[in-house]
Amino acid sequence: MSVVENKEFVSAVKWSTIAEVSAKLISPITSMVLARLLTPDAFGLVASITIVISFCDLFTDIGCNKYIIQHQFPSDSNLYKVATVAFWSNLCISSVLWFLILFFDSYIAYFLNIQGYEFAIVIAAFSLFMTSFSSVQVSLMRKEMDFKDIFKIRILVVLFTLVISISLAYLKFGFWAIILGNLFRDVLYAVLFTYISKWKPEFHFDFFEFKDMMAFGFSSFLENLFTWFKSNISVLILSSSLSSYFLGLYKTPITIDNSILGLLYSSLIPVLYSALSRVSSQIDEFQNVLFRLQRLMAMVAFPIGMILLVFNDVVTKFFLGGQWMSIAWFVGLYGCSVVVENVFCIFCIEAYRAAGKPKFSAITVGINAFIIGISVYAVRKMSFDIVCYVTVANSFVYLFIQKIFLKKVLNIPAFDMLKNIGPFALVSILLGAVSYAFSSVCVCMISRVLLIIIVSSIYMVILFRFKTVKEDLLQYIKK
Repeated sequence: MSVVENKEFVSAVKWSTIAEVSAKLISPITSMVLARLLTPDAFGLVASITIVISFCDLFTDIGCNKYIIQHQFPSDSNLYKVATVAFWSNLCISSVLWFLILFFDSYIAYFLNIQGYEFAIVIAAFSLFMTSFSSVQVSLMRKEMDFKDIFKIRILVVLFTLVISISLAYLKFGFWAIILGNLFRDVLYAVLFTYISKWKPEFHFDFFEFKDMMAFGFSSFLENLFTWFKSNISVLILSSSLSSYFLGLYKTPITIDNSILGLLYSSLIPVLYSALSRVSSQIDEFQNVLFRLQRLMAMVAFPIGMILLVFNDVVTKFFLGGQWMSIAWFVGLYGCSVVVENVFCIFCIEAYRAAGKPKFSAITVGINAFIIGISVYAVRKMSFDIVCYVTVANSFVYLFIQKIFLKKVLNIPAFDMLKNIGPFALVSILLGAVSYAFSSVCVCMISRVLLIIIVSSIYMVILFRFKTVKEDLLQYIKK
C-alpha cells in the first residue's frame, strides 16, 4: 500500500467530506430562507461590505497558516512556538486593520457607493479579530489530519448560525441578519477551536521565526491577493455602476452556485494539499493522488453542472424563490463555469502549492484576475446580461491558462487530466442533451423535479459500470 493510500489519508478524506458537506448543505438552506425574507438590495449591500472584510482577511494571515501545515518541525514544542508567533502576528495585524477601517469608514463607504452604512462596515470588521483566534488552531488540526474534530465544531457552529440569521431576518433586521449572523459564527469558531486545541497561545514572539514565515508565505500571500481580486474585482468594479438591487442580482447566483459546488471543493482540497505535500518528491505518486481526487470531484460535479444548466428554473425557484426567477439563466451558466474551475483549475493550483512552487499559483490566478478586471470594466456600462456572460466566459479563459502552466511547471499534459475525467464529462453531456429535449415536454415544476431524479438515477447506474469508479468509492467507503 502506498504512502497516501493508508487508513489515515482515507479517513481524513471521509471526515473532511462529511464536515464540508454537512456545513455546505446547511449554508444553502440559510440562503434559501434569507432569499425569501430579504430583498436583493440587502444582499447587494452585504456583498459590498464583504469585499472590505475579505480583503483585510488576506493580511491577517500572510501565509502563516500554510507555513504551519507544510513545514516539517523537529518536535511539537517547535511547532507550538511557531504557532504562537503566527497567532500574535495575526492578532496584531487584525487590530491595525480594524482601527484603519474605523478611522476611514466614510471613505470606504463612498468608494463602494454605500454611503450611510459606515457603522455596518465597522461592526462587520470585528470578525477580523475572531479569525485570528481560530485560524492557527484549524491549521494545526489540519496538519494532523484531525478532520473529525473540525467536523464536530463546524456542524455545531453552522447550525447555530442558521438559527440566529433566520431569526433576525424574520424579526425584520434586514441586512443586519446576515452581518450579525456571520459575526456570531466567527465568535463561536474562535471559542470552540481554542477550547479543543492542544495548543494554547503564550506570551512569546520570535522575530526570526516571523521572518521565515513571511519569506515562505510571500508567494502564498500574492496568490491569495490575486485570488481575492479574481473573486471580487467584478463586484468592486460594478459597485460604482450598478445599484444595490442589481448588485444583489449579480452576486447572489454566484454565491448560491459556489455554495452548491463548494460541497465538493471544500471537502477535498484541504486533504489534497496535505496529501500531495507528503509525496511532493514522488512524481508518479504525486500524479496518482492528484488524479484520484480529481475523479472523485468530477463524478459528482459534472452531473450537478448539467442539472444547474438544464434545470436552472427549478434550482432558482428552490434555492432563492420566485423574486429571483429573472436571473435563473445566470444561475445555470455560472454553475457550469464553477464546475470547470473546481474540476480543473483549482486542482492545478493545489498541485503547484504542494510541489513547492506556489509562485505559479499566484501567477496563473493573477493573470486571470487581470483579464476579469479588464473585461468586466470594459462592459460595466453595458447591459446586465452582457456583464453576466463575460463573467461566465472568464472561467473558460482560466481553464486555458491553467492547462498551459500545468504542462510547463509539473510536466502533466492537459490531455492526461482530460482523459482522467472524460467518461464523467461525456455521460453528463449526453444526459444533459436528453434532459433538455424532455424538458420542453415537462413544463410543470413537479414533472421537472421527477425528470431530475430519473436522470440522476440513470447517471448513477452508468457510473458504476466504470471499474475505476468502483475502486475509488469502495476504498473510500471501506476506510
